[in-house]
Amino acid sequence: MSTRRGSGESAERSLMVALAAVVLSLGFHIGGIYALSSVDFATKLRGEWKTNRFQGLPPMTVQRFEGDPMSESPDRGGESLPAPKEDADDAAKVDRLESSSDAPAAAPLEVSSDSEMLKPLEVRPTASDDVWMPRQEIAEVIAPAVDDGDAAIPRMVVPKVDRVKFAEDVVPAADLLAAGTSSGNLQPVALPPSPLSSTGTGAGGSEDRFGFAPAVPPPIPPTEPAAVLPPPIEVATVGASAESAAEAAAKSQAAEVPAATEILGSVDEMVIASEKSAVEKLKDELPSKALAPEVKTGVVWWDDVQDPGRRYFRVTIEPGGNTSLPVIKKDVLFLVDASGSVYNSFRPTCDGISRMMRRLNEGDRFNIVFFRNRFTSVFSGWREATDTSFQLADVALKREKAHGTTDVFASLTSILKMPRDPARPIIAVMASDGKPEGEGVGVTRSADIISRFSSLNGGMSSVYFYGISSSANAYLIDMIAARNRGDSTIQRGMFSSIADGLVRFNAKFASPVVSDLSVTFASSSRAETYPQLVPNLCLGQRVEIYGTCPTDVREVLFSVKGLAGDTAYESVFRLGFDAMQRGTSQLREGWAKKKMHEMVSRYTVNPDPVLMTEMRAFSVRYGVEIPYLSALKESGR
Repeated sequence: MSTRRGSGESAERSLMVALAAVVLSLGFHIGGIYALSSVDFATKLRGEWKTNRFQGLPPMTVQRFEGDPMSESPDRGGESLPAPKEDADDAAKVDRLESSSDAPAAAPLEVSSDSEMLKPLEVRPTASDDVWMPRQEIAEVIAPAVDDGDAAIPRMVVPKVDRVKFAEDVVPAADLLAAGTSSGNLQPVALPPSPLSSTGTGAGGSEDRFGFAPAVPPPIPPTEPAAVLPPPIEVATVGASAESAAEAAAKSQAAEVPAATEILGSVDEMVIASEKSAVEKLKDELPSKALAPEVKTGVVWWDDVQDPGRRYFRVTIEPGGNTSLPVIKKDVLFLVDASGSVYNSFRPTCDGISRMMRRLNEGDRFNIVFFRNRFTSVFSGWREATDTSFQLADVALKREKAHGTTDVFASLTSILKMPRDPARPIIAVMASDGKPEGEGVGVTRSADIISRFSSLNGGMSSVYFYGISSSANAYLIDMIAARNRGDSTIQRGMFSSIADGLVRFNAKFASPVVSDLSVTFASSSRAETYPQLVPNLCLGQRVEIYGTCPTDVREVLFSVKGLAGDTAYESVFRLGFDAMQRGTSQLREGWAKKKMHEMVSRYTVNPDPVLMTEMRAFSVRYGVEIPYLSALKESGR
């Protein structure tokens, strides 16, 4: 028992000793840290290192320079040191550049007197300020990047020279004073006026269709490399007759201008305006033939009981049963979407195009354009509808593959590059999903495509748009067709039925008898009619115009004008509202839809919030929906 008690006491003493040692150790360390906390060991070590580092160096001496510190002259208190070789070479170069201003800036060129390449200068009279010079060589610096005061050679400053409108960018030099004349009073040569487009016969084009200045720049960037411009016209010497100069100019232009069947190098508003002028000139030539015996017209009307005093009507115009009007020879451009978005429908579309071109009439011409982000033509211009042409086109249709992105606007402009004979209407058949998308695509907003192309085209070419998928862009497809004298449809069935659908679609424009049709209602009718731009008159088809007028109007009076080949037709029609021609309320609905379509068209060109408010009020009043509303909201942003 005593042994156990002794061992327990020993353990307790050991534990107490250990605790005391820990307490003393903590006190010692804490006290030491506190005592040394104000000592900066790092600074002391760095100071000792610096002292040892510079201990062997001599003390620094300071000298005062009273003169220019950059001067190397010894009398200024400084002592020049030899410069490195590289600096010395550079200094020598600077010294040469900073030579006296009396020295010439450059040594004159020495011309050997026996040189065969150079001739002695001849003293010629100087031209007066009003001399017309056929050249434009202007190198203009508007915002210099370096101050002219720093230039070694003084600048020559000339007043700003305005560009000559429509002048070419690069013109070969022409020295009129070297023409052998003794007078500097030169006058511009009178060039011949631009000839109008040939009226043609409908069988061919006109070689003078492009008889205007070829140097006019196109307002739209070409989607393909532009054609090489012809060389500038040589100016006749003084004393030569104006007639000979005019003949030379005409021959020079005619040698470079493409034939009427070839594709233009780029879209040119001057060309389009010339084509429009030629068509209008042909329509306005007198005497025109009477159209009334060749067509059949009719009117159906209905008075609105809910709106007393308001009448709605529909006027129809169609070829007569015994018409003597021949089928017009036409030019058809097939535009085939070959982008990756139509991969599944591309092959059936090509089959349909192959069948459509074989339904062209004798004397018709055609071409095929494949488009993606760029477009390519099968032929270099219009091609006669022959078996040989069909076989060549089939080879291209079978060889082409669908891939890439879609530039719808650039593809539509290919229509404007096809030459228009005023006696032959252009029918553009576009098969696409109407979805501009992908990289390298210029205009992508549907509203911009519709407004810009329709403004350029101006109804000159009829566009028939076939949507090749149920998910096609209906807004763009329908509006392009409606604003460009055409029609539209969208494929709703299987891809395999696209070819049959295109063949049926062909009947809408296959046999035109009156092209460039215009219908104008007299103010006495007090009628508001739609559409305002009507399609061509074709066999088996009729033109429908919806209108509204007050109920006290007893008849509608309107004129119809158009072309049948190179012959103008025009007649004035007077249709009375007889009791036997009553219709139904569908006339009111039909007119409301046509007007809504016109309002949508106007909003597409100019997305005015006031017009949108009018459209919503009109929709409520007549119970018709605003079509393509989501697309219109997008265009209004």
